[in-house]
Amino acid sequence: MTHQQTADLYDPLGCADPPDELDYSIPGDIVQIFKGEEGIERAVIRTRNPRPDWVCANPDPMAPDAGRVATTIDYRGQFFQISDVQNQGVTTEYILEPWPEGEIHRRVETYSRGAELYRRSYEVGFSQALVKARFLTVFYPIIGMLPRGVLAALVQRIPINIDTAVFWNCILEASVGIFFLFVGRFVRGIANLAGSEGPLGNNVLGVSLWLWVTIAPLLLIDALIRYRMLRRTGQIYGNLLLELIWRFTPGTKN
Repeated sequence: MTHQQTADLYDPLGCADPPDELDYSIPGDIVQIFKGEEGIERAVIRTRNPRPDWVCANPDPMAPDAGRVATTIDYRGQFFQISDVQNQGVTTEYILEPWPEGEIHRRVETYSRGAELYRRSYEVGFSQALVKARFLTVFYPIIGMLPRGVLAALVQRIPINIDTAVFWNCILEASVGIFFLFVGRFVRGIANLAGSEGPLGNNVLGVSLWLWVTIAPLLLIDALIRYRMLRRTGQIYGNLLLELIWRFTPGTKN
């Protein structure tokens, strides 16, 4: 099939001017190139992969793109503006015209085979990362206790909300502290009323009650400090004991 035959699929009546060149280098896209005396004077991109981040230079005031910064397309070393976007059934058509001289490029997008392949591979990788992030949502109360160095490394790989993770860990830690305090205080009081041995001799789950009472305030204080720092200053910290271990462990980053 020749290039002209392929173009005829989009113009069955043969009314449109034939393009000077067709670019098939980008998988899934067909670019019709119309050349002038000083290079490409117009290019039409027909694709089944719409680019929602591409914004027209002169959008309709009532269009969703109104007020957004226009996108500059860098194609074959020449800068273009998107003059129009048309939906052609299952395909989308982007009409590119040379960027006006003297105007500033605010958002430049490179349109080439390498750039598009990278963008699509990134989108696939990002969608997979989103699936992992949704799976890890149920583990936020546990993830939030990790040192902030670990959280920073984790968020670079998986788009989790570390603020929410730290918040729910503070809630969990405070709840565990209250539970330990209840076990230590009330169970020991009941044991003393029952005439059993002294407080140090009373055990719950094989752990001395005094240890339960000692751990509970530490958990409550840790949760309160981290929660106040998160809400007032926006600083994120994991469990303070783990933060100290992380900070003074050789080879780790603060």
